[in-house]
Amino acid sequence: MRVEADVVRWGDEHLAYHVNHALYARFGLIMESFSEYEVDECRPDKLWRRCHNTEDHQHDCVALFESKIKDAIEKDQFQAAQLLPGEDPQQKIQDALDEGLEKGTHFRDKSLKIMCQAAKYARNTHFNTNYVALFDSNYLFLCVFSREDPSHLRATLVPCQGKNNVDARRALLGWLIEAWEENREGRNSHAPPHPGDKENKMKAAAKKAAKEQAAAEKAAEAASRGHGDGPASRTEGSGSKPTKPTKPTKTVKISEENNTRR
Repeated sequence: MRVEADVVRWGDEHLAYHVNHALYARFGLIMESFSEYEVDECRPDKLWRRCHNTEDHQHDCVALFESKIKDAIEKDQFQAAQLLPGEDPQQKIQDALDEGLEKGTHFRDKSLKIMCQAAKYARNTHFNTNYVALFDSNYLFLCVFSREDPSHLRATLVPCQGKNNVDARRALLGWLIEAWEENREGRNSHAPPHPGDKENKMKAAAKKAAKEQAAAEKAAEAASRGHGDGPASRTEGSGSKPTKPTKPTKTVKISEENNTRR
């Protein structure tokens, strides 16, 4: 698998296809799956949602699934961020800051980059779910972000090995059923927005407005050139032919002394 699209297709064929059949047997049409579902400039590779009123088309997103390029998930980097039994979460964060690790997290390098993307999905109020999965064909990382404290999460790293990836399919199915049940009980809602999200949205809105204004000015300029303002332009609606510009009159100077032309 050379590119991320290969991983997306592999995940659909070996994981999502079989899990969706099991979900249909368990929930019927009240559990739906979509691919490349874009909302608010976020587009996960797969989304599952619960339909609680099919007549009024009312539904809630329950989980998101994001595929990454092969080998993006490195086991050692994810295990380094693991909170062991008895460890204090705040002390774990402080230890990371003391060690100079970026953003007070033990995720680093490639794992930090993709976890930032997962956190962005979890904070998106339109998706409104704490359940985000990452997949690179080698590993399936099933995340549940905390509603009370978005600085840490509950997660499972599942190897995608063995015949038919039975363990990975079972883990994904159980994770999705839990997400559905948590949504039904009102507990699967977005983690508190990050303080920087509002500023980023304002910057994005300003950038979009400037782009729209530039496009409008460009269109107005093109329209002005198309209609034209010179004497050779056709009067709109008149049906008359365009008039040719008149040639400038040649000036002739006459000498007062001999009344001859120069």
